[in-house]
Amino acid sequence: MDGSVFAGVFVGLMVAAMVASWLLPRMFRPSGAGGAVTDPLELACLAGGIPRYVEALVTRLMARGCLGMDEDQRFTVLLRDGRTGAENELLNNAQGADFAQLLKVMRPYGQTVVDGLVERGLWANEGALWQQRFWRTGPYVLVLLIGGARWAIGYQAEEEVGGLGILMALLAIIAYYNFKAGERRTTGGQAALEAAQASSERLKRAPTQEEAATAVALFGTAVLAGSALNGLHLLRTAGASDAEYDHHDSSNFWGENHVVGGCGGCSSDSSD
Repeated sequence: MDGSVFAGVFVGLMVAAMVASWLLPRMFRPSGAGGAVTDPLELACLAGGIPRYVEALVTRLMARGCLGMDEDQRFTVLLRDGRTGAENELLNNAQGADFAQLLKVMRPYGQTVVDGLVERGLWANEGALWQQRFWRTGPYVLVLLIGGARWAIGYQAEEEVGGLGILMALLAIIAYYNFKAGERRTTGGQAALEAAQASSERLKRAPTQEEAATAVALFGTAVLAGSALNGLHLLRTAGASDAEYDHHDSSNFWGENHVVGGCGGCSSDSSD
């Protein structure tokens, strides 16, 4: 089989690897434990990890008139009316801060919530995360090994292998992003999130100020578009590189579960 023919076969193997990478983590998702989740900040962590937790917390404070944003998209403290330790900590550090700075400050508070989800069997621990990474990236590694062996044979035979090399590089990039993503919700956690989203479907379209934090927790900042809190949505959209996004949160290369970019939920589909 010459190099050009194998390149076509390799494309088919790439597609098969992508399908397997999507399917296997769902087949072998940790079962965890069931149970309803009603606290908005717990739902935020379950839906989008610590960045979503901070988005929901900021939304709550902005809706209460405690936080605002200046023309440089930095936060301003308008009223010190924190009602929890996390709210007070955020307000103490919000003046002149951007979202990345708030995320760094609030990460320990978000991690406490995440740890509680792990204890309740709704969020996978580190061991389960590595298992999910294996199922996500294993198919890609297998195809890359096959491609690498054929590339070496072709190279030694002085065949044209540049196209195959490009395809392998592309597949390696996809494999890397899938490895970084992982899947943190257990089966029980996924069921709890889907139940909460189904019962709050209306919040995707018309959340009130009082409901804004819960809406963001469940569906991301896209629900704020066109509202009085639209500035936060624009801020998160502008942060499209989202270097501050926690790779342990539930997303993958294809943007499932709302967040590959910085919008924090420009896609409302967080099912996995």
